[in-house]
This record gives sequence, C-alpha cells and structure tokens, in this order.
Amino acid sequence: MFTWVAIGPGKRAFTGSGAIFGETVGRIAFGIGAMLFWIALGVFVFTKLRRLVGNAKGKSTPAAQ
Repeated sequence: MFTWVAIGPGKRAFTGSGAIFGETVGRIAFGIGAMLFWIALGVFVFTKLRRLVGNAKGKSTPAAQ
C-alpha cells in the first residue's frame, strides 16, 4: 500500500493535522515507508530461505539415524 501511494498514478490529497507540506512531501514520506517495508520483507525472506536451506543440508532423515 505504501508503494501504491508513493508512486501510483493520480493526484493524492493528504489531509489531517500533519498534512501541511502537500502532495510531494506526502509521496516522499510514503516512498520512504515503502522502501523500509521492502527492505524488511527482503531481509525476512532471505533469512527464512537461508535457514530452510541450512536445515535441509544439515539434517539427516530420521530413518537414516
């Protein structure tokens, strides 16, 4: 959702008490949020895949023990 707000087509209207800077600053803020989200997701997926591959290589099957 952050990515869509940051780079999606169309005009955005940011309202509320913190919306004093307009559309450009709002899109930049959502863009920063989107980058943080995608980085966190990438780290999460990388870590899970690394553990999965590490467990598959390091474990033997129960029948072989």
